[in-house]
Amino acid sequence: MYDFGQIHKIPTVIMRGGTSKGLLLRRSDLPSDPKLRDEVILRLYGSPDSTQIDGLGGGTSLSRKLAIVGPSLQPGAHIDYTFGQVSLEKKVIDYNVTCGNFVTAVGLYAAEEGYVPLQEPVTYVRIYNTNIKKMIVAEIPVKDGQIKYESG
Repeated sequence: MYDFGQIHKIPTVIMRGGTSKGLLLRRSDLPSDPKLRDEVILRLYGSPDSTQIDGLGGGTSLSRKLAIVGPSLQPGAHIDYTFGQVSLEKKVIDYNVTCGNFVTAVGLYAAEEGYVPLQEPVTYVRIYNTNIKKMIVAEIPVKDGQIKYESG
């Protein structure tokens, strides 16, 4: 987190994963205190507010996903991932759920950000989901040293 007087800048990526969209935030850019971290995240989304005009959230659960990511602390994993569902109506983030669609965004993010070297024809990204304490492997298609985003 970067402090510029009254403004705090937090690098973020907005990504779509399947039918879900949300923010990917690096663990190292957020406050270490979970209560303060969640207050910052709720402010980023504009929650609670059903319109979420003052923030990056959308008016549906599909656009209020969250991934807190960082280098993995687990052996054999490339990246750690904590999923959060940001409430529209309440000042809360639910960390007791997960999202299969949004984990695909985490795999792409890890490949784009260099958490894993790209290998053709498929790069396997080993993602440790801290919510369920399970390893998830995402398959990222690669051609000519680049992520292949579209088929065909």
